[in-house]
Amino acid sequence: MSPSLLRLLCLTCVVMIVKGSAVSASDSTHVRLSRAKRSTSCAPKYKLTPEHTACKEGRDASVVSAAEKKVIVDKHNEFRAGANPTAGNMMKVRWDDEIAMIAQKWADQCLGLTHDSNRNIPGRLTVGQNIAINTQDWTTAITLWHSEVSQFTYGNEQFNFGKIGHYTQVMWAETTLVGCGMKNCNGKNNHICNYGISGNLQGRIHLPYKQNASCANCPRHCVNSKLCDCNLTCLNGGDLDLNTCTCSCKAPAPLYMAPDCTLNCTGTSDESWCAAQGKCPSQHVWCPHKCGYCPYAAGDYTADTTSSSTTTTTTTSSTTTTTTTTTTTTTTPSSTVDNQNSNSADPNNSAAKDTFSLLATIVALALHRLFVIV
Repeated sequence: MSPSLLRLLCLTCVVMIVKGSAVSASDSTHVRLSRAKRSTSCAPKYKLTPEHTACKEGRDASVVSAAEKKVIVDKHNEFRAGANPTAGNMMKVRWDDEIAMIAQKWADQCLGLTHDSNRNIPGRLTVGQNIAINTQDWTTAITLWHSEVSQFTYGNEQFNFGKIGHYTQVMWAETTLVGCGMKNCNGKNNHICNYGISGNLQGRIHLPYKQNASCANCPRHCVNSKLCDCNLTCLNGGDLDLNTCTCSCKAPAPLYMAPDCTLNCTGTSDESWCAAQGKCPSQHVWCPHKCGYCPYAAGDYTADTTSSSTTTTTTTSSTTTTTTTTTTTTTTPSSTVDNQNSNSADPNNSAAKDTFSLLATIVALALHRLFVIV
């Protein structure tokens, strides 16, 4: 083989090696970006509950637009105002972003009519849920849930929950918050709304509200002569007095703070009986320190993270009531969103660079020898 041909072959090898290294680095970057897209934000408080919906893969905020939020809230309040028989304690509902985020995460799973088991918000409230599949829009979905009124008789304890449960959640008087998420799954819209506090309590499903003249239980806080509106949600199992629009907390201050019974972990302690008799997680409202809710479920808890999501913050209204699946451990949950993606370097990319460097050295030596021989 002639020296000129050898030179040409060796130069071709150099080009191929450089090109292969560039492709490898590009592929590695693509993998890194793909993993980042799949990562989820999971605040430490959610890690108190194994397999919490907020920690599943999916979008970290609801895709519902501002216009759709208004439709959702207005449609719920329209149906609630039209309770028949009339309701004396029916609360006006408003939108809640945190509840909506959890609904969106579950919608993103594309599991049809299956409900999630762990959606209650530690340090805040219990969460109910309605699901509609293959519905055109939010108005259609909410109307479908409410249409179960045709199967419901107020006060009748002989009922089929499967035929009225969506209606009773829509009409649950004490519910004040709604948040929803949507995803098109295999060509079918998956509409999910979450509710706080949760409705459909055992023993009361046939009584979703108090039958009375509209606003009879909230004469000083009535909207449009139909709905009670205190613009307040009592957290952690607190009870709302509709006459005064004040919360009565399960445990006294400073453990739970006015006006909404927000959990306060700073400079506080559990009820005196918790150490010897407190049972976790069922009594976490009274024993948040023992049950591991402090400090992660406190209203003012903020944790810096080391991943791409730099800060996890719970708002001042973030506190819970009965998360029945909360773990009893007091081990500190990790504040890192995704350890796998916390490092910017990619091992595969480093290996590609090392391989390129070695091959380039070999080719350079070969070229030098050829040119010397020639």
